[in-house]
Amino acid sequence: MIDTRAIMNLMEASLVPHLSLQVTKANIVVSFTSYYRLISNRTTVANLSKGTWVREARFMVMVMSRFDVILIMEFLYNAEVHVLLHLSFIWIGGIMEPCTVECKY
Repeated sequence: MIDTRAIMNLMEASLVPHLSLQVTKANIVVSFTSYYRLISNRTTVANLSKGTWVREARFMVMVMSRFDVILIMEFLYNAEVHVLLHLSFIWIGGIMEPCTVECKY
């Protein structure tokens, strides 16, 4: 999911062991007012990849009921991601290393 109002990337807690990621304690305090539940301020760093495109991102680890990953706008900007809802896909990686992912709106 892409959330234009999120302040940090979020990852479903069950993905951490599945992807063999290391988890560290976060140095920030975050308050969530939606249905998400914070798991003791844990973070992890993961490489996101699609085709030749690879980028590193930091995620807050949480139990989420509807999504596996939520990406913030800052990451999408730095990774040169273009969301083209009218064409039902996401363009990742800029002109030199393009990859596309189908999306639903």
